[in-house]
Amino acid sequence: MLEQVPIKPRSIRDYHGIVEDDLIDEIYSLSKKITDLRILHINATKFGGGVAEILNNYIPLLQDLWVGTVWQTIIADDRLFEVTKSFHNGLQGKECKIGHDEQRTYERFNAYNAQLLEGDWDIVVIHDPQPLAIPYYLEKNHTKWLWRCHIDASEADANVWAYLDPYLKEFDGAIFSLESFIPDNFPIKKRYVVHPAIDPLSEKNKEIDQKLASSIIKSHGLDITKPIMTQISRFDPWKDPLGVIEAYKLAKKKIDGLQLVLVGSMANDDPEGWKIYQKVVDISKKDKNIFIFTNLGDLDINAFQSASSLVIQKSIKEGFGLTVAEAMWKENLVIGGDTGGIRLQIIDGETGYLVNSVEECAGKVVYSLNDPSVKGGIGKRAKEHIRKEFLIPRLLRDELRIYNELLEK
Repeated sequence: MLEQVPIKPRSIRDYHGIVEDDLIDEIYSLSKKITDLRILHINATKFGGGVAEILNNYIPLLQDLWVGTVWQTIIADDRLFEVTKSFHNGLQGKECKIGHDEQRTYERFNAYNAQLLEGDWDIVVIHDPQPLAIPYYLEKNHTKWLWRCHIDASEADANVWAYLDPYLKEFDGAIFSLESFIPDNFPIKKRYVVHPAIDPLSEKNKEIDQKLASSIIKSHGLDITKPIMTQISRFDPWKDPLGVIEAYKLAKKKIDGLQLVLVGSMANDDPEGWKIYQKVVDISKKDKNIFIFTNLGDLDINAFQSASSLVIQKSIKEGFGLTVAEAMWKENLVIGGDTGGIRLQIIDGETGYLVNSVEECAGKVVYSLNDPSVKGGIGKRAKEHIRKEFLIPRLLRDELRIYNELLEK
């Protein structure tokens, strides 16, 4: 069978006082209508990246509501992930050529995982392209299939859509993070839009004492008396870590002692990550004020997001950018790429800054560090914006609405 991910118990009751009571009440009401449903989520990995992060926080809340929900991951290796990484890049607009060998690899792994799928499910949610073809290899029954696309596919390469089209037609609906991410020729007629969200009660996002945060940062070799700019994201070309380094080099000409921290989680479904990581290391090795870390613990991430002078997320393409919401929730100032889901979170000049180039990014870093008062006002507005729009109970409510609609049909 597919690998089942163990879940730590959580309770929706713990969010009283953080989100509105009306939201909690609606969640209870929606969940009562589908307690007899069996729902399965399938993705590529249980660790690394935003999908695993969301599922790790979201699934236990469904279970707390007595909605029968299970999370499983596919059985695969780098042969599949090399292919699906090219699909991932193609869906975001990069030219993608799919040869016979790539097709054979993708189809073989998906057919194999279809054979491993066990159980009688009312709804199966497939996340992103890696397991997308599974329903194609199964007999039709009462199961409703949803494809959850976490990628900005608005300018997807035509070759990718052409290849994936017969697999997509097996689905009853699709969920995107933004309306604008849905391409014009998308073959699934029933589309939903659900913005991602963070969990304010997780180890990564709970409130942390500033002295402890500073102590943790110091233990990693940084000088906490000097300014620190931090980007926390996978080592991925779309996250533009090389552009962040260039922005840092420009900014440090005007900010004495500026330090740059790049933290990335290395997901096992992203073989390209190690290549980008090595490029970052090679470019940075002569600068003692650039610090590069992989797979830090949640408390360490919390510390860097809480106590860095400011946080960067200079993405070129971005499905959402959970790290933006995480830092904003901690009342930090975030400078983000003017793209995708970052635009939902950062209202330019109000809850952070949006930038379109290395030079703009460096300019906002210098401006913000030269006037510390900027951070305070923006930070408070940023936290309230995230509280209202991008916390996990709201995501839970939105997806319960979808499950209820499918049940009614």
